[in-house]
Amino acid sequence: MSRASELSKKIAEFRKQHTINYIGWENKLLLLFHQLEGMPTLKQIYDLIENHQDTFQLKPEHFKSQYGVPAYKNQVRSHIANLVQSGHLKWVDNGQYRITEKGIKCVNEFRKLSPELDKKK
Repeated sequence: MSRASELSKKIAEFRKQHTINYIGWENKLLLLFHQLEGMPTLKQIYDLIENHQDTFQLKPEHFKSQYGVPAYKNQVRSHIANLVQSGHLKWVDNGQYRITEKGIKCVNEFRKLSPELDKKK
C-alpha cells in the first residue's frame, strides 16, 4: 500500500471516530486555537490568518468585499460556528472563543496522523 493511500485510510478512520469533518479551514482553525492557548478574539484570528496567507491559501477573491467585509472573514465565522456546534470550540464572549477538550483531543489525534505539523511551529 502506498504512503498516500495508507494516510488516506488513516484519515478516513479518524473521521469516523470524530464528529468534525476535517476539511482544510476547520482543521487549520482548530490548530490555530490550540497554538494560541487561552481565548483569542476574532480580530486576533483574522490578523494571524492575514499574516499566514500561504497557510490558509488565501487568494484575491478571499479579500473581495462580501456583505461589507472581506469574504474570508465570513468564511472564518462560518467555520467557527461549525466548530462550536460540533463541540470543538466554545463561545466565551462576543467574538471570543476557546478550544474545548474535544477540540484538543482532535488536534492531538490529527498531529499523530500528520507529524509534519509540529515541524512548522
